[in-house]
Amino acid sequence: MSFPNIPNITPLISISAEQTIPLLLSSIALEEMALAHIMNAEAEKLQFALGTLGDTGVALSPAEVSLGDLLNVNASVQRTLRDVIKKEILLEFKFENVMDLIGTLPPPAPQVTEFVFTGDVQEFVVPANVTRIRIEAWGAQGGPDSFPGGLGGYAFGETDVTPGETLFVFVGGRVPECVAGTGGGFNGGGDAGPAGCSGGGGGASDVRRGGTSLDNRIIVAGGGGGGARFSDGGPGGANANLNGIPGEGTDYPADVLEGDGGGGGGGFIGGDIDDSSTDRGGFGGSSFTGTLENAGTTSGQQTGNGFVRITTV
Repeated sequence: MSFPNIPNITPLISISAEQTIPLLLSSIALEEMALAHIMNAEAEKLQFALGTLGDTGVALSPAEVSLGDLLNVNASVQRTLRDVIKKEILLEFKFENVMDLIGTLPPPAPQVTEFVFTGDVQEFVVPANVTRIRIEAWGAQGGPDSFPGGLGGYAFGETDVTPGETLFVFVGGRVPECVAGTGGGFNGGGDAGPAGCSGGGGGASDVRRGGTSLDNRIIVAGGGGGGARFSDGGPGGANANLNGIPGEGTDYPADVLEGDGGGGGGGFIGGDIDDSSTDRGGFGGSSFTGTLENAGTTSGQQTGNGFVRITTV
């Protein structure tokens, strides 16, 4: 006996094992619906024979139903229901096989979304079927003078989310030149002193939930302090010398030590200035992970602008 031939099918259909799962489950559901209709039809057959179905507009033939007729109808219903039960057993085996197939599939690949500096708020919408994410944030480096600005901090953590939920992402910016009186990076970087040329503080990078105010931040990576003529800017995320205000690095004022020094980095609490002597670098802003799980921070990691990465778990 020869082997059976499978005919060519055009166009070629190619689906992955993951794609077969919903198709198989849908086929089981459709077969179950068909069996339910058959069982309902058999019930109506009995009701019709007993005269309890209501006015159907169909006359019985013969007009009077004998006991033998009822027994014949009952036997017919029994045969059909026996076939339904057999089919239900096959569907149960099919369903168990699908469940076993699901157990052999690899977990879905994580989805990675990356955010670079744009100078404005960005949005992340939680994808369907995603209930947990990992957030990583890097603050921006402080601006330079003769000495470089401090590197931005790094913060990470995980949190549960709801599909369709929107998170607001702020990526810190860095001004790459020393500019008198300005130069604070986007998202909290403090300005350099108005005299001479020092670096502005780097902006913090953060993610906010439920709104775009500072109170909505769930993770913050501090920005580095601005560099100056006589010292580096402090690293972001060091959590030290933080006498600034929430979110904002301190601007270097005109009336302190000739008005020349680096601005503080943005952060959960913004970095202060160093007024211990003239023309010193600013301190970096603090990092923050709040109630995130599996969380942590590292100071002084990022060069240039900040960065945020969100990965589904």
